[in-house]
Amino acid sequence: MLLNNKSNKIPFLLLSLTLSFLFHYDIFASEKAESGGSLFPENEVELSKESAQLLEQIKKGVEDYNKKLKSGKVEFTVTLGKLLQNQKQKVKKVEFENVGTWHIVYNFEGSRRFYDVRIRKKMEFNGEPLRNWTEKHYQFQIHNEKMLIRELKDTGWVQHPQPIDKLIFRSEFTPRSWGWNPGVFSFAFLIKFAPPIKVEQVEVDGVPLYLLTLHRVHSEKSSMTEQLWVDPMKGYRPTRTLRTTKQIAQSSIKRSDGTRIRRPPRIVISRINTAFHIEQFNQDLWFPKTATLSLGYDPVTQQGFRKTTMQVHKAVFNIPIDEKDLRFPD
Repeated sequence: MLLNNKSNKIPFLLLSLTLSFLFHYDIFASEKAESGGSLFPENEVELSKESAQLLEQIKKGVEDYNKKLKSGKVEFTVTLGKLLQNQKQKVKKVEFENVGTWHIVYNFEGSRRFYDVRIRKKMEFNGEPLRNWTEKHYQFQIHNEKMLIRELKDTGWVQHPQPIDKLIFRSEFTPRSWGWNPGVFSFAFLIKFAPPIKVEQVEVDGVPLYLLTLHRVHSEKSSMTEQLWVDPMKGYRPTRTLRTTKQIAQSSIKRSDGTRIRRPPRIVISRINTAFHIEQFNQDLWFPKTATLSLGYDPVTQQGFRKTTMQVHKAVFNIPIDEKDLRFPD
């Protein structure tokens, strides 16, 4: 899908807003949700008895898995790709250009987390182009709900004052968050945001999975449906997610006399698809090795106009973490 004509400007804007909304949740939202805090209004949803039983089984499986993940060190890369222009539409395989790379070292133990992030980019995550390539180096130190940020300048490390600019920290910097879509740190938070309307057992390429369908109405002109394919044999990790947003778009035509005529409203559908490759790192611990998020996903061509990929290079879990690996180096 190429964005090279005026008719595509509205879908492009809506998709950009959707991605921005997806990626800018409060970093501590999952902790608040799991502690019982109400972040979103409750939707009245009544599952069938079978769906309710399957949902409880999945919730327990996810909870048991989360208890196993106590500490770790992960080195990974997040790459932002933009569709190359002047390609034929509906081709089977499209080409992307790299417009941003984030190399991240992530150490965690309990509520303590440390990130070392080296950035080279010419486009922001929300699609805003930059004039030139930008290179930055940040470190983030988190304990409970307190975050400290410092940035490497020409004169040395400079710590950012409080309150912090939350746009500096991206939820994609936490590899754990990729399991339930970047921006959503936990399964518990996700099903609060978009309550399940159906849970069923399916088979994909001979593999038995659980398929969850979630739904949220944002307003009378906007709604979202999300499907998650979960593998119970791999730590209840999702192997794929598909988010579909429907919005009513209103446009107008400018006449020669300067007046405008409103066109009939139309429904604009946007999709975000994420595919995961799950690997076994410990005897009973599964974790995403790679993930590919496609923005503006076309289910026919199975392509999008922008993609974000996550690649884990090294990962070890449930090992003692040295104090110096959880804070700013001296």
